[in-house]
Amino acid sequence: MLAMLDRGAKEIVQVKEVQDALVLKRRNPDWLLFGERDGEPPVGFDHGNSPVEASGLSLHGRTTILRTSAGSAGIWAMRHIKEIVIASFANAEAVVRYLKKNTGPDAEVTLAAIGKEAVERAPEDDLCAQYILDRLLDTSVDYGAIKAQLLASHTAQRLRNRDQQDDLDFCLRLDIFDTVPRVHWGEKGAVVR
Repeated sequence: MLAMLDRGAKEIVQVKEVQDALVLKRRNPDWLLFGERDGEPPVGFDHGNSPVEASGLSLHGRTTILRTSAGSAGIWAMRHIKEIVIASFANAEAVVRYLKKNTGPDAEVTLAAIGKEAVERAPEDDLCAQYILDRLLDTSVDYGAIKAQLLASHTAQRLRNRDQQDDLDFCLRLDIFDTVPRVHWGEKGAVVR
């Protein structure tokens, strides 16, 4: 999502299921369809879920549709939450600044580590949530140690096995985006801007 917005996407419509994405694409053929199922782009999708691939596209003013195994399910599961912001290592500092500026001392902030397919814990999500929490609390944190742990994880190995080392490297770059995407609910459903 960060790479799409950085490349000029107007909005990202998040859908729950692959079929929902395909129906929405048929209704809006000029929208670009991104996503994955089990790490692979489903048949009929324009692009996968690779941030490296999205970073190479010109998306200025375009609406995109996104369906992922974990993120989409997580967003839809949290539809009752007042405000949802999208965070990763790539925009962690921007998220920390946003939360510090826009929440008071009594505010309740939940860091949801979505995990694998939104049902199984994933080290990258757990460590990112902990990293952001530490930054919110102004606790010293060693990102080098976190990165080393992530590079040794089963998730990193899965990406290497799929020849996605470039995506792995991209996702481990700290604070490369200053964007704080937020979910807006409306007639299109979940829209990230």
